[in-house]
Amino acid sequence: FDRNANEILSFQTIMEEADELGSEEWERRGGWILPGGIEEFQKRIEGTHIVLPRYPGLAAGRIFGRKKKLNESITNDLQFSMKCIFGALVLSLGLEKAWT
Repeated sequence: FDRNANEILSFQTIMEEADELGSEEWERRGGWILPGGIEEFQKRIEGTHIVLPRYPGLAAGRIFGRKKKLNESITNDLQFSMKCIFGALVLSLGLEKAWT
């Protein structure tokens, strides 16, 4: 990705704002914003060694405090980076191991 692109700074600013707003709700509610969220997560990971998530900037799969989609130019770098990461995992581990 282009480290000098303005979109990266824009995305970072949006996430910092979401973290700040989400943290206030997180503290007020004592955890995830949606009722049952943490319990549902625990049911799904029972028997594994996954650490409980704590990301107050996300709420129900959205960036906290935003009602509209992000500008496409902001998400293009993130999307490209994720594809590169997964591609590298597949090349180094093989598809089956990368999936698990």
